[in-house]
Amino acid sequence: MTLVLFIRKYVWLIALFAIAIYLYIFQFSSGTINPSSKKFGVIDTSEITSISFGNDSMVINLNRTNEGWMLNNNYRTREDAIKALLNVITRIDAAVPVPKTVNDSLGAVIETKGVKINVFQGERIVKSYTVYFTETLNLGTIGKLKGSGKAFTIRIAGFNGDITSLFALDPDYWKSNRLFIADISQIARIDVEIPNAPEKSFAVTLDNKGIHLKA
Repeated sequence: MTLVLFIRKYVWLIALFAIAIYLYIFQFSSGTINPSSKKFGVIDTSEITSISFGNDSMVINLNRTNEGWMLNNNYRTREDAIKALLNVITRIDAAVPVPKTVNDSLGAVIETKGVKINVFQGERIVKSYTVYFTETLNLGTIGKLKGSGKAFTIRIAGFNGDITSLFALDPDYWKSNRLFIADISQIARIDVEIPNAPEKSFAVTLDNKGIHLKA
């Protein structure tokens, strides 16, 4: 087959390649938004091992352990609060780009005043972005992915408030109100005091010989 016949036979394929190259060079490079720069949500949260978020004054670290999610490796967390946070991380999404006239100025504000969120799978960061609430142009919550120069308005379907508030920077919000129950091997004595009826107070002692009750 000669080159001329080859070109005639596959001219449609050559045309498709040419169009694809044009779109890539002149669309993405001239301002069209790269889809990867607006993917804030994490599709699968089952592989997430830790989440950290905060600002210059407070950082919250949540870690998944065999005993559940822990706050700063010290406190048990509220199950409903963790479920709500994972729901936010899954559903958070970019709506529209911040107008070019304020993109640079608001981008700088996001970096200095926003809440920075990092989602980890082991030692690897699978998602990193910053969110910030602004009244400028009634934009509401805006956000920017790490390494991206473009900011977007941020949305969560069914939620109309300030999305940054969903990343609560109050440690007490995340702490569980359940009592910590130690392993029985760690317990030597339990004292039960009844202020209104002292005569009913008692102590339980545990040792190698068994369990002992004392009034």
